[in-house]
Amino acid sequence: MIVRCVNCLRIDQLFNRLPRKHKAIFVMLFFTVQLMGYFAVSTYYQQVKTTYLQWGNEKLSHEYDTVTGLYRSFFRTLFEQHLNNDDVKNIISSAIQSESQNLNRLRQKLFTNLDPVYQNLRKIGVRQFQVHLPGNIVLLRMHRPDLFADDLSLVRETVAYVDQHQKAVESFEQGRTFTGIRFVYPLFDARNKFIGSAEISASADILIHSLGHIYSNLQLLVDRSITDAKVDKTEKSKYHTSQYSDRLLVESTTSDKPFNLEFDNSTLAFIADKSSKNESFSFSANNYQQQHGIVSFLNLRNSLSGNSVGYLASYSISPHLQQLNKSYLIQLLICFITFSVLFIGFVAIYLQKKALIERYYYSEIMHIPNRQALLRDLIKIEHPSLALININEFKNINDIYGIHMGNDLLLDFANRAKANTGKFGYKIFHLGADEIAILGEGTIESNFNQNLAKLQNKLEEHVYIYSDKEIDIEL
Repeated sequence: MIVRCVNCLRIDQLFNRLPRKHKAIFVMLFFTVQLMGYFAVSTYYQQVKTTYLQWGNEKLSHEYDTVTGLYRSFFRTLFEQHLNNDDVKNIISSAIQSESQNLNRLRQKLFTNLDPVYQNLRKIGVRQFQVHLPGNIVLLRMHRPDLFADDLSLVRETVAYVDQHQKAVESFEQGRTFTGIRFVYPLFDARNKFIGSAEISASADILIHSLGHIYSNLQLLVDRSITDAKVDKTEKSKYHTSQYSDRLLVESTTSDKPFNLEFDNSTLAFIADKSSKNESFSFSANNYQQQHGIVSFLNLRNSLSGNSVGYLASYSISPHLQQLNKSYLIQLLICFITFSVLFIGFVAIYLQKKALIERYYYSEIMHIPNRQALLRDLIKIEHPSLALININEFKNINDIYGIHMGNDLLLDFANRAKANTGKFGYKIFHLGADEIAILGEGTIESNFNQNLAKLQNKLEEHVYIYSDKEIDIEL
């Protein structure tokens, strides 16, 4: 963009005439303004992105609560219909007081009664369907009817809680064979006496299956310290280290499909840091097709102990995030262009103002300061020395050779005068026509006069040549 000033000089020409220090300041100012714009846009983008990622994690949490809420209602209804009835409660009441031989008969009767229900529950992912006697003693495991009479007090927090408080409870819990959500309900006889509890437990696979229509990629990640403490040795082969952290394990029977993502070291360090604090979090990631998506880690806690069991991790492609990143680049470009235009406008105004001031204090013919500049400088100098020099009969030169040649001679004359006075620290000014002033500050009069005599000789000795014409001058 070319902008002409009042003195008909272009902006780039005016800029080139600036001192190197001023140029450096303008360049630094330009980059400073651009960096401020970059940080402003980036900060706003990060705030919007962070809000969106938080929403992604809240969405996963809401979907998880919705699914568990549906199963809570379903299992509660199933309990009331098939377990909390007189036939089942009478069998359990009898089992409390029965001898071993009769107890086996009652256990078989209970198994026959509940088996149709259990077979249907298996189809939807229920892993454990069992009945306990007071004291957390297993009366019947529908999935392992041959295993009974063991004490779950130190194994199942949910069962121990119901036995102690006689209130229904649910919790996401690590068991000896699988990780899942457990619903435990108290049982009371006709006289409202506590006679035991019933448990319906579903593995995390049921959650992943239910959320699969929303999230294409889901994984259950469990805490290594919990699996080391609770999982049976025969079952530990199902767990192996995840791609995210050594302390997070993947349960292969639940979810063994790694996300189609490649994480750099900084992302892995971020995951390790957040998971070590048992925080829920989300971050953006690109798949191998360079599609933008959200990875969310929802912390799953045991509702009784408050301890973290692990994470439900999800990945989903996000067109909104793709658009957000594209918008960020566009905003950066707009910011760069806007600040560049504003900066160029500012520089143009500054240079135009400088050109106006320069024109007021500057001679366009001799390209040196003028009379106004001399008057300005005289006020500032305490002990000035001043000499006036003019060219004799300069009007004749203009008349004979023309004004154009006369102006060229004046410019050459001023350049030579400036070159020869600069070494003495003197300044020269164009007072008008063919007259110049030479100004010294704090000089000795004799030295000043001697230097000017030498200057006069040099200027008069020089022959000015224009268009093969030689012109001698006298001063």
